[in-house]
Amino acid sequence: MATPSITVATSGHLSTCPRLVKAATSFSEAGYRVRVVSALYFDHFRAMDEALAANHAWTWDPIEWSRDRAWATWFWSGVRHRAAQRAAAVIGADRVPYAVARRAFTRLESELVNHLASERPDLYYGGGGGAIDAVAVAARRRGTRYGLDLEDFHTGERWHGSGVDARLAVIERVEREVLPGAVFLTAGSAPIADAYERKYGVRPVPICNTFSLPLTPPMPPPPHDRLRTYWFSQTIGPGRGLEDAVRAMGVANVPMELHLRGAALDGYVESLRALGARVAPRLRIDVHPVAPPDQMIALCHGYDVGLSVEPASSENSTLLLSNKILTFLPAGLAVVMTDTLGHQAVMADLGAAAVVCAPGDTERLGAGFRRWYEDPSALRAAMQASWQAACRRWHWEHAADRGALLAKVAAATAA
Repeated sequence: MATPSITVATSGHLSTCPRLVKAATSFSEAGYRVRVVSALYFDHFRAMDEALAANHAWTWDPIEWSRDRAWATWFWSGVRHRAAQRAAAVIGADRVPYAVARRAFTRLESELVNHLASERPDLYYGGGGGAIDAVAVAARRRGTRYGLDLEDFHTGERWHGSGVDARLAVIERVEREVLPGAVFLTAGSAPIADAYERKYGVRPVPICNTFSLPLTPPMPPPPHDRLRTYWFSQTIGPGRGLEDAVRAMGVANVPMELHLRGAALDGYVESLRALGARVAPRLRIDVHPVAPPDQMIALCHGYDVGLSVEPASSENSTLLLSNKILTFLPAGLAVVMTDTLGHQAVMADLGAAAVVCAPGDTERLGAGFRRWYEDPSALRAAMQASWQAACRRWHWEHAADRGALLAKVAAATAA
């Protein structure tokens, strides 16, 4: 019997989709032949993508569409995408032909479909938001099965700029079209799975975006005279709770460091430092460059506290289980988190070992910082509790994450 094959797809860069990279790697380790299709367009992610692909056994098949390297693809995909968006906004996403709606959904839609359909695997699997329709269309074209990953609740996300209502209508049109035909669906948390079930009557399997445990337990940093906090994202900018964290550090009124990793929006770090100078004069803010996802746990070492201060500014942000928390736990950092629905499972696991506050509650957050600074033994206990929680449940090899995904894939490829 031939080895089953799987094509994994995302409309983004490999290094911005660690969830699908982990899935592809797990499929490959389980004995499947795996092809990964992704996009290439931003140079500052290109080297990270190439390094990721070089370190794995699956085959990488990228689509180049940067302006400098693939001008025609960049130009015509933009023209097509904008025209479809205008048509959907004027006519209505529920009234335009579906071919128009799906091209309004993702700029690289046609290129993704053609690339994916160039081979016929036993199963397509993908998502990351932008690839869910391309996966479904390619699977239908090649007469094979597909599974979809719904990492976020996309119609509950916060969108900016003009045409927000039209954008949400396009997403809903696409989801209603492609979700029922999937042989299985996965979602980034149990609350996100619940939201999709309420809206569409489908039931995704919750697969948390956990990470593999390090080979050795994390060592706490040596004693130092400042409380070192850490936060990371692809983008450092407003609307991510950082202003509240700085204000809380002023409430704590103890020597602290705030380390930020990501690509900073123009002027944002300067504005955050200006806020710190006004309200938290004992705080130092340092910025570190974007790094590959497979280094994120190691890059936590040397810090004391990981910050996941989600502002709960959208329905999706209240439902998600933050990637930050799931990185801080195996790294052995004490965890600060907002008490959103998506965080409740980890909150229950950590109990009093975590600092938990409502979004914007700088007084409670500041008190937590001050307690950990003044009581190093409590800080060490919180760090150890994070590692123990990661070992118990919050790691990728757990049966509820990697195991559940592989079970779904095995059933889909055996059918």
